[in-house]
Amino acid sequence: NYRYDTPENVFDRHAYPKGGRVLHMLRFELGEEPFWRAIRRYAEVNQFRTVETADLRIAIEDATGQGLNWFFDQWFFKEGQPELKVEYDYDEEYKEVVVSVEQVQDPKQMPGVFVLPVDFDIYVDGKMTRHKFRIDQRTSSFRIPATKDPDLIVFDGDGVLLADVQEEK
Repeated sequence: NYRYDTPENVFDRHAYPKGGRVLHMLRFELGEEPFWRAIRRYAEVNQFRTVETADLRIAIEDATGQGLNWFFDQWFFKEGQPELKVEYDYDEEYKEVVVSVEQVQDPKQMPGVFVLPVDFDIYVDGKMTRHKFRIDQRTSSFRIPATKDPDLIVFDGDGVLLADVQEEK
């Protein structure tokens, strides 16, 4: 939003906390080294200048070669955050964990579908394996190999996503 009635409105309860979370998700999306290379590029190119969000996107794309319009449109220019319903089951016959993720946010108030990179941590006999997926549909289902019914399944193991998550374990 580029219009504010008073300067104090720039510092609402969303701008800084959400901004930090979104940058954290961007770091997760890009990876540690490319993220910091991009931030250095942004600082070098824009030192002593006023900037807008597009300047950050352009610097990141220059540094990484990745097109990030989808990420910036979703997290910087549109409202809301995903509301997720996550369910787990174990398929004994195929030795797989079955994970279902439904985006239940109201599509009239915000995007009906968010694109979300996410990790699932599967714990079997005290050992964790991490599995990376991309959620890009209203309803998604994933099958993850597991030698037996896991002791624990953790959605978004590092707590990266800006989302409301309801889990049915």
